Amino acid sequence: RVLSYGVIEDDPALTWVGLTNDYDAVYRALDRVAAPAADGLTHMAAGVDQATRELMGSPGALSRADPASRRIAVLLADGWPTLPVLGDPFANTDFVIGAGKRAAQAGVRVFTFGVGETALRFPLALVELARVTGGVFTPMRDPAILSDVFGQVNLSDVEDLSIRNATLGEAAQVVDVGADGSFGAFVPLRTGRNVIEVTARASGGRSTTERVTVHFAPGAPAVATPAGLLPIQNKLLELRLTRLRRERIAGEQQRDDQTRKELALEIERERSKAEERAAQQRKELKLEIERQPSSGPGSKDGSERAPAKP
Repeated sequence: RVLSYGVIEDDPALTWVGLTNDYDAVYRALDRVAAPAADGLTHMAAGVDQATRELMGSPGALSRADPASRRIAVLLADGWPTLPVLGDPFANTDFVIGAGKRAAQAGVRVFTFGVGETALRFPLALVELARVTGGVFTPMRDPAILSDVFGQVNLSDVEDLSIRNATLGEAAQVVDVGADGSFGAFVPLRTGRNVIEVTARASGGRSTTERVTVHFAPGAPAVATPAGLLPIQNKLLELRLTRLRRERIAGEQQRDDQTRKELALEIERERSKAEERAAQQRKELKLEIERQPSSGPGSKDGSERAPAKP
């Protein structure tokens, strides 16, 4: 956030809510973020550093460190970095890459999303940030497909997940795996004791299996679904309805598969274009540094430099 005349506030990046499973708290925080008018400037480096502090549970952070968890940050941007050096996107990109290196040293991977035409005209910061942290850059020229694309991105190492009722020997009817590796499922039950078995396989070939015992009593009073699980329950219900529709409408699955393939190809084409632009801008950044080392905000003659047009 900035004040008038380009003066940066003391806190260029703020944490509105710490890491939590309390969805209501997250929704309230999003409402607070959307309330003030946007200033139109972007300090990506400060955002990455702030995310790293939260994931590390550093002093002053609102989050607690969890050594057993993988540290993942997601950055969505509809433009290029415009701060902390006004008018110098190459210098700001250096700050972003520096923040990315600090994140990588802390074991944080950053997945970046370039949303819209403006972000894809100067993708160097987003491409390099993902590269130095071991994350993935995803270009999205059309912001309307954001939710569809985000749901296909795997932020965890979970490559395959199988859930079944080992007592019945039947697999789960509906399984949904989130981008972060969280999951939900509808599993058939019999009256009495049921052993539910969950097997997760990682990209490196590792696998683990956990079992939980569930007692099903059809005549027992209904138990309210915890608020934190309601979004997962609703998603599973939607998936189940979708499956029923697919079973009734021949060929719908094939068309959906084709749509996903076309979307994946479009993403790959946009990623290639963005990486080509980033490579060219990387060369320009190197030449600019060799020609005129930066000694502060702006250029030596006081002029401001804009990103090169593709």
